[in-house]
Parts: sequence; structure tokens; C-alpha cells
Amino acid sequence: MIYNSPMLRLLDEHGAVAVYGLPYLEPDAVRAVLPADPGGSPQEPRGHAGVLGRAMACVRADLATRHARSVVLAHAWVSGGQVSDSERDITVGGVGAVGASLFDGIDYTALGHLHGAQVLRPGLRYSGSPLAYSFSEAGHTKGSWLVELDAGGLGAVVQVPSPPTRRLSALCGTLEALLLSPTFAEEQDDWLSVVLTELLQNAVDHGFPEGSGGGEVQVGLSHRDQHLTIRVVDNGRGVDPAFDIDQATGLGLSIVRTLVTTELNGTIDIRPATSDDLRGAGLGDGAGHQHGTVIELLVPTDD
Repeated sequence: MIYNSPMLRLLDEHGAVAVYGLPYLEPDAVRAVLPADPGGSPQEPRGHAGVLGRAMACVRADLATRHARSVVLAHAWVSGGQVSDSERDITVGGVGAVGASLFDGIDYTALGHLHGAQVLRPGLRYSGSPLAYSFSEAGHTKGSWLVELDAGGLGAVVQVPSPPTRRLSALCGTLEALLLSPTFAEEQDDWLSVVLTELLQNAVDHGFPEGSGGGEVQVGLSHRDQHLTIRVVDNGRGVDPAFDIDQATGLGLSIVRTLVTTELNGTIDIRPATSDDLRGAGLGDGAGHQHGTVIELLVPTDD
């Protein structure tokens, strides 16, 4: 039905505006129902660029029969647009992307798919999503484009920000610093993505005290049998074999322990590293006595 009735006709003091709506065109789903090429080519369109190109050829053929300014609404990933990690991947080796030239000759093209507001050229823009859908969008200015068409086509375009919502911020630091430092006071009401450096900081501070000559820390992450394992191994001076994390009094480790065991129903273990631990982490060849520490978190997951 989109192809049989592709146009919405609007009127203002300057005359007619022809508006064409093009949803995302899945090549295999729409190839057989696309109308014939207005240019007479018998070749069947391939890929997203091919089917969208055919649809735009039909738009231009219809537009040529009208004395009207033109607006196209299209769901597509246009080359040059910047992606976020929350959009559906519509590409296979880049073949989902289409060239901006596909929309040449249209007074204004309003693009959808990418979540960030972007200007590819004055008459070719993404409004972006009205809300952020991942922390990769933390720096976006959400809103819409207010577009004016004058007698000659595209007139003024102004970005209208969305009403203020709770911000997204990404922070990195120790839990103690994040909770107590005034540095992060401005983010206290934000939605937060937090990278805790507690375990790494603990490995560096206790494994390599000043004057120790330094060393290496290896971080491993694995997901198996519905459990997430985080393993931090260092080849520093090593933890006291009598160390008991349940008796730890430091604020950072105490809160991490409570978070892991109480909130996440997981376990946390801190122990001296063996030669096999160090060799497996690439921090030693296993020959002779070597020092070091292993910190291991085991957290159940739903998948």
C-alpha cells in the first residue's frame, strides 16, 4: 500500500508540499512487491541501497507529475552518519548503508534509524531519538528539527531540544571516591554508568607499594554456565595467606563485598597466586617461587 499511495499532499501559502513516507525496506521482504523501475531497467534491485533506490525512483517519478515542494521521511542508515550502540544493526559488511546522493533533489529528507541528531547536509538530517537508549548516547542533545519550507524549498531549520530529563553520565573511579568525593557532586542525580576501579586499585596499591619496582596486572572476564567470572591477577608482593575478606575494614572492599554477596548473590575470593595462576595469566613461566594475588568474583546471570 505504501507504493500505491505514497504521497501526502499539504498546502500552505506557497502552494503544495508532497510528503513521502518510506519505512525500513528489508530487501528480501520487499523486492518482489516493488513496482517496476520508472526508468525501464529490468534488473531486480539488490541490497538495501537497491530497494531504497527503487523506492526513491518511484518518488521522483510521482513528484515529476506534480508542481510541489518535496519532503521524504526515510528509515535508513546513510553513509557518514555516526552510530550508537543501541541501534539495531541493519548492515552486513556495510551493505546496509546507502549513499546520501540517493536523496538528491528532495527539498528536505527527515531520516530515522540513528539515535543522534545529525546534519549530513542542510536538507538531509537525523532528528535522533527523543530519549537516550544507551550510555553511548550520554553526550547527545535530544530534540527535533523544526523545518520551514518557503516558496523556493528549504528555508530555516532550528533544533528544538526535548524537555529536560535525567542526564546520563559515565564515571570511573574507586567506590569510595564516587560516593564521597565532591568531584562527582554534579552527577548525583544522573543515571550513571560506573566503572569501578576498586579491584584494580587494590591490586596496584597492595601489590606494588612505593619502591617495589612495579609489575603487571591481568584482568580476565568469562561467561559460562550462567555465571560471570571476573579474575584479577597480579605478580606483586602477594596477599597475606591469612587474609580474610570478610574481615576487611576498608570502605571500598567492604562495599564491593556487600554488593557482590548480598545484592548480586555472588562470591568474592582474594588469595595468594600460585605459579599456575601466574603462568595462566601470562605473568610468569611457573618456574620457582613467585608472588602475586588473585581476586576472583563469581556472579550468577540469567542467560
